[in-house]
Amino acid sequence: VISKNISLKSFNTLNIDSKARYFAEISDMDQLKSALAFSSREKIPFWVIAGGSNIVIREDLEGLVLYIALKGVQVLDEGSSGLVIASAGEVWDELVEFCLDRGLFGLENLSLIPGSVGAAPIQNIGAYGAEVAQAIEWVEVWDIKNRSLRKLSAKQCEFAYRDSIFKGHLKGEVVITRVAFRLQKRFQVNLAYGGLREAVQALVNDGEVQQNAEIEATLIRQIVCQMRRSKLPDPSVLPNAGSFFKNPIISNAKCQQLQQQFPEVPLYNQMDGSIKVAAAWLIEQAGWKGKDLGQVGVHALQALVLVNKNGGSGTELLRLADKIQCSVKQLFDITLEIEPQIIP
Repeated sequence: VISKNISLKSFNTLNIDSKARYFAEISDMDQLKSALAFSSREKIPFWVIAGGSNIVIREDLEGLVLYIALKGVQVLDEGSSGLVIASAGEVWDELVEFCLDRGLFGLENLSLIPGSVGAAPIQNIGAYGAEVAQAIEWVEVWDIKNRSLRKLSAKQCEFAYRDSIFKGHLKGEVVITRVAFRLQKRFQVNLAYGGLREAVQALVNDGEVQQNAEIEATLIRQIVCQMRRSKLPDPSVLPNAGSFFKNPIISNAKCQQLQQQFPEVPLYNQMDGSIKVAAAWLIEQAGWKGKDLGQVGVHALQALVLVNKNGGSGTELLRLADKIQCSVKQLFDITLEIEPQIIP
């Protein structure tokens, strides 16, 4: 069923009150096919949304919005591992909890990330030393041109830092329908992220966890949830889209130059030898933390989060983002890249 002139306010975590000229809720494949046929017949663009936690809607949309509500989770027991196949409209954090409840491990560091399962591979969501790409076996997509389902292996998805083929040359060509995750039955703790390691060590020091006891996945989930809640505002209380900018990757030469000028700059060595800079620190140094611009602003506790305080528009939010980017470029000669998808 195609509805007309629908407000998208409750379909994006920034609470931007844009309207969609046409809107279709997709809960099965037939609905997806007929909605795409409508878009093609009417010669109008379409946009796919689900959890709406990683999008900025710039203005009213003169086309069709497909709201993905495909549901269902299947678990295949494969010996030492399990294959969890989840539909694109499932809530991401509910899937993480579902897997832990069944003794399937590998997603716990990605707890409490808002959004849907289908959006996870697009963005290659990551947090606390883990990326979803590490657990993905395949992604099933509906190929719009060929009108058929196909599966892409993790390699074919071309995953990179907050990036994938779905943001590149498959953008607008496919709709993600299901994602399969290869999860382990034996829990291996991932403490690659310093803050997580310190939090676990603090529990050991306080005697809440035995020194050599096996750390449990549920404990990691608990700590990750606490850390996220302490750093990031709840979108249902203060509308936001999580981290608004990617942490920039810089060269060794740039790194040395930065350290000379700013010895306290937080830097993170990457596996490939490149270096990541904390975008939040750059924004803070440029004086934007806690600053407002009209109805929107920068969160007072986490400079990486832009918030919609009072019914601001997408245009207003992007104007603020642009000002922040200009300040950081001027001060550090580093270009900040916006993380959420901008529609249109």
